[in-house]
Amino acid sequence: MMTEMKNITLKRLNLENFKGRTMSFDFSGGRTVIRGTNEAGKSTLCNAFFWLLMGVDAQDRTNYELYDTTLDFTPENAIPAVVDGTFDIDGTEYSFKRVAKQKWVRPRGKSEYVKDKSDEYTFYIDGLAVSANVYKERVEALLAPIDKLKLMLNVRYYQTLDWKKLRKHFSDMVGIIDESELQGDYTSIKALLEKYGSVDAVKEKLRQEINPKKKASESLDAEIKGMKSMLPTLDGVEEAEVERDKKYSQIAQIDIKIMNLGEANKPFVEKRRKEEEAIRNRKIALDGERGVWEETQGERVFNITKQLADIDATNAKIRKEADRIENQRKSFKYQIEQAKQLAQFQSEELERLRKENADIKARIFDENQKCHVCGQLLPYDTIAEIKEKFYNKREADHKACVEKGIKTKENLAKQNELIDTLQSSLDALDKEMNELQPIMSRDALMNDLEEAKANIVPFEQSDIYATLTNEIADMEANLTVVPEVDSAELVAEKKRLNDEIVDLSIICGKRVERENGMKRIESKEKERSEVGIELARLEGLFDKCVEREREWASIVRDRANKHLHYSHVEMIELTKAGELVDVCTLTARKVGSGSQNNATQILIGVDLAQAFQTNAGLNLPIFIDNAEGIVDSNLPDTQSQLCLLYVDERFPSMVIEGSEEYHNRLDELARESTNRENELREQDAERERKRDEVLDALGL
Repeated sequence: MMTEMKNITLKRLNLENFKGRTMSFDFSGGRTVIRGTNEAGKSTLCNAFFWLLMGVDAQDRTNYELYDTTLDFTPENAIPAVVDGTFDIDGTEYSFKRVAKQKWVRPRGKSEYVKDKSDEYTFYIDGLAVSANVYKERVEALLAPIDKLKLMLNVRYYQTLDWKKLRKHFSDMVGIIDESELQGDYTSIKALLEKYGSVDAVKEKLRQEINPKKKASESLDAEIKGMKSMLPTLDGVEEAEVERDKKYSQIAQIDIKIMNLGEANKPFVEKRRKEEEAIRNRKIALDGERGVWEETQGERVFNITKQLADIDATNAKIRKEADRIENQRKSFKYQIEQAKQLAQFQSEELERLRKENADIKARIFDENQKCHVCGQLLPYDTIAEIKEKFYNKREADHKACVEKGIKTKENLAKQNELIDTLQSSLDALDKEMNELQPIMSRDALMNDLEEAKANIVPFEQSDIYATLTNEIADMEANLTVVPEVDSAELVAEKKRLNDEIVDLSIICGKRVERENGMKRIESKEKERSEVGIELARLEGLFDKCVEREREWASIVRDRANKHLHYSHVEMIELTKAGELVDVCTLTARKVGSGSQNNATQILIGVDLAQAFQTNAGLNLPIFIDNAEGIVDSNLPDTQSQLCLLYVDERFPSMVIEGSEEYHNRLDELARESTNRENELREQDAERERKRDEVLDALGL
């Protein structure tokens, strides 16, 4: 069942000093064609229509250049810019009027007025003054919300929209998508969707959790790397442990020999052995304390080293990003330079074609010219044929030159548009470069590191070292004295071995220090693993949101394309790198995206406007500026009122096709053409008369 459509027809549009122009036009209910030269005011008429209903121009600029920009305004000559229109809405007539006036103020203590930053605006509906809010509410109540009107009325508006906003418009058009229509399994994010209400909200929440996790993971990587760099090596430790055990065994053998020197000394020897064992244990404890002390002393060095690693990682990212931006900037600069050179070439070519066309139009057939072969005057009986060929050739050259000029002008416009686009991208990169975090300095931390290393106190200077070594010295001083036997050499050997064991124990202490460090590293690696698992979970949920969003976008695309006839909308695009990216692009169904010219873009906008109008149950007026490149067969069948604006050099000022003024101008042009032809015939007759006189005089 077809929905009953609401018909809105523009009957009349009046401009008073709008952008310096004053004019009025009456419009027919179906199609109105307006013709005029460049700068005749066609675009101004479009902008006036858009400003009247929406307060913006064709490029979606609010209250943009409403006055004559060629004048220097003062409080005395500031003339209001006025646009009013009469509409028929389902048989009822409505009038809308919007007025803008420059506001002038006199600063305190000054005698002269200055222009205020803002202008004054007044609004009228059916002749009654209303507020801006009431005016907007009334327009939206009778027609549609302003943001939707922009798509329904302005065939260029879609090109100004960010892809996300354009996608939102399509989503609104196709209506609610039921969860049952989605084929993917999204149970993992169901609770989040219920909690936060939308995929965008869930993605934002996940980003807030993912970013700290990523930073934590990177920080743990740097910390673990720093801890590993601080681990002591075990070079020579195993050999020292073997050598120490060997010396302990040698001491045990010496003790046995000493004991065997006299059985009577056995009790003394046993007591001394225990005392010496206690001394050895104390020395082992001394080695353990050495490891703990050195670890504590090196903690500040370790922390500073970790901070340096974090700074290096951050600086590496900043440099990488800066390199990326700079490479893109160089690419854009190169493209801009190439585009400018091509634009310059096309501009010069256009100027050359203008001169060539002027030369072609200036060609006049000279009946008195001589044959380029024999040098004689052209035969009288072939002059007419040669003359016809001459003018046919001139007309063909003229058409070919004009066609080349049109094509060159279009290419020049494309190049200028490309230059503007590239410059905008370059400006965005400059802004991005300016917003980059500056490279962090390592100098202060390096000074702190050197200071920390310089402030490390050797274990030998510590109180615990002094205490333990004093205890060991006391224990050694108070060793039980074994009655003297002939064991001087054995005792001396044993002392030498003990001294060597002390030196070896210092090396063996590295194992304890390394084992303690490895335990701390294992703890950090476990923490990193837990962070990684949680990060993978969050990223998995985020990917699932993207998957759901893309399936939803595919459904929106399929539904939206059913509303479109000339154009096609796409929501996902495959990049050259093979990555899927979210987009919202419109292309003509029968024209490749790289081949879309101005006419194709306009027809896409018309198709889009028609789709949104039909979906809203409206038939609204559609203005199409620069319509000369559009073929009627491509225009959609529509009940909407169309106003087509053509560039036509035959009409110095704008006229409506079919109007009395239009026909008068055509008649005037026809008369001028007839007069010109008569003049040419008279000139031909005069030349023939003179030729006959010459021939008679020569007796020929």
